[in-house]
Amino acid sequence: KWTKDGGILVTVSGASAWDRYNEPCRILAKATGIEEKPRERLLVADVRSLPESGKGTGGLGEFRAIGVRGALVDQYRLTVDAAFDDGKPAVVHREVGKGKAVHFAWLPGLSYARSSSAVKDGLPVGWSESIRRWITWPVTALAGVTAPVSVSVPLVETPLLVSDQGAAVTFLNWSGAPIERLGVTVQAPFKVNSARSV
Repeated sequence: KWTKDGGILVTVSGASAWDRYNEPCRILAKATGIEEKPRERLLVADVRSLPESGKGTGGLGEFRAIGVRGALVDQYRLTVDAAFDDGKPAVVHREVGKGKAVHFAWLPGLSYARSSSAVKDGLPVGWSESIRRWITWPVTALAGVTAPVSVSVPLVETPLLVSDQGAAVTFLNWSGAPIERLGVTVQAPFKVNSARSV
């Protein structure tokens, strides 16, 4: 119903492939028309211990998949947005009603968590920009969602806190480096009469 009404549904390898009794479950695959061949479940004790499962590329850049990767059934009915180096689909989507179902045949969240290349001041740094683009692509490009606050430099967290007195934006720099200039765009849910920084 979500996708038929225009929503964007995003799944990753193994999503809803088993039910609460650990039995195979095809409900989501039937609803979206995107299905993976059965594979062993991945138990994760530590993301740093997971092996690389493949490299791939697409319109948003190259990526390194960590953990597992799924093999799609009947991939010819799907639009392939990214492929692994061996040519197998890595990111696909298809229209479902007025919306879309997007599927990552890998684990982009764990892959992003592993992509950090160094530590600075106790924080991991050097995250993969291309994996970050792949993760946000369904929300920004396909669903057209605009964040209430956007900034010109990646890895700056900008929560918008709204009250009856107005709104405040806090800035948390997770980049591990000083930022000399930062462009900020705020879309407040009310007419803004004044702004000030502290």
